Amino acid sequence: MVTGNHCRLGVIGGVNGHALGINNKGQIVGEAVSSAIGPTCGPVPCHAFLWDRGVFVDLGTLGGLWSGATSLNDRTQIVGSGLTSAGEQHAFLWQDGAMTDLGTLGGESDATQAYDINNRGQVVGASPTTGGRVHGFIWRNGQMQDVGTLGGHSSQAYGVNRFGLVVGGCTTPTSPPSNAGHAFLWRRGEIVDLNRVVSNLPSDVVLEVARAISDDGYIVGTTCTEFCEPGATAPTHAYLLTPVAAR
Repeated sequence: MVTGNHCRLGVIGGVNGHALGINNKGQIVGEAVSSAIGPTCGPVPCHAFLWDRGVFVDLGTLGGLWSGATSLNDRTQIVGSGLTSAGEQHAFLWQDGAMTDLGTLGGESDATQAYDINNRGQVVGASPTTGGRVHGFIWRNGQMQDVGTLGGHSSQAYGVNRFGLVVGGCTTPTSPPSNAGHAFLWRRGEIVDLNRVVSNLPSDVVLEVARAISDDGYIVGTTCTEFCEPGATAPTHAYLLTPVAAR
């Protein structure tokens, strides 16, 4: 059970907002209505915000009407996505008062999203490719790199730790429609199906998505939710993977 005091963060001059990320300094990010654009989030666009010791900061946009922040690190580098002046959704990195467009993996559709950032400034998310698919990416040193797939058509990168280890979910050649596929770990250019490396995974369980990875290698996510592959009959559960020390 979690107990504590309730703190109402406020909004950017409007009446609605959502908190989506927090760092070790207690700074919070999310999306909230600005008085410049309307009364509520939802049909009315929001702006990304930073909340720092009671001060609400509107992070602005990439030139369009909407932005939303999803994560930040302890250096107050913030990531999320927003609309450009052309109306396309691109991932952004905000730092020192400026929002930078991280670009895309080359695709023309407008669905690029950043989900997480580590303290080295490495960003992960997903973006359309030149082939019309959506692939997970890691952005580092000013470049966006495709993390690939497990043989399927799509992937999403959701978490990155301080060592640049990336986790997410990939479709496989046998993934049913509307299924996220298999959870993966990406390391130094190699993508690994976590279902193939977990030593005690029950035969009726499929690790569908990995959502986050800690600096010491613990991974959390969910098992198959629906439209599972044949044999995956166990109820949906959250999972924790514990790293095994090399012998």
